[in-house]
Amino acid sequence: MYIASTAVFLAEVLKIVACLAVMRYEQASWGRFCSFVKREILFRPKETLKMLIPSGLYALQNNLLYVALSNLEAATFQVTYQMKILSTAIFSVVLLGRSLSRDKWVALVLLMIGVTLVQSQSMSSPNRSEPQTITDDAKAMMDHQSPLIGLLAVITSCISSGFAGCYFEKILKTSDTSMWVRNIQLGISGAFFSLVGMLMY
Repeated sequence: MYIASTAVFLAEVLKIVACLAVMRYEQASWGRFCSFVKREILFRPKETLKMLIPSGLYALQNNLLYVALSNLEAATFQVTYQMKILSTAIFSVVLLGRSLSRDKWVALVLLMIGVTLVQSQSMSSPNRSEPQTITDDAKAMMDHQSPLIGLLAVITSCISSGFAGCYFEKILKTSDTSMWVRNIQLGISGAFFSLVGMLMY
């Protein structure tokens, strides 16, 4: 067993470490790496503040996914979570100014339906080799689930995922800052929000 908020926080920390490792490889020496980190991250706090909105939404999304998973059946979660495809398309039009033709909207809806059907079929196929104890444990877990809370969590997660993704893409396109630097800035503020959530849990 583990605490969901702790898992989200550790994921952000690992993301920062991974991005720092890539930057160290690109800079080729510790001296250049340290000066680069100071110049691009430590001495540019306003750039990090720009990432508060997407990082806060990502932290919210990741925590809500755990809530949804603990309150919905796997098949229901997989099906409803496909709404993120449509929400991302809508926010790409609103935030990024993209223009999608009617055919593209139809294609997106068909894609969402197709993924939903595939997920629902794969999750509904019976596994006859499952021990009876696992089946009994699953039924016991379902008794403690709240489908309404799970559904609200996954819908909110889909909306926040679409908005945060498009917002982050807009920031990347409107500046010359490296994607790795942006991911570190995103991870720093995301770790902060996740830490707050972990302490409040």
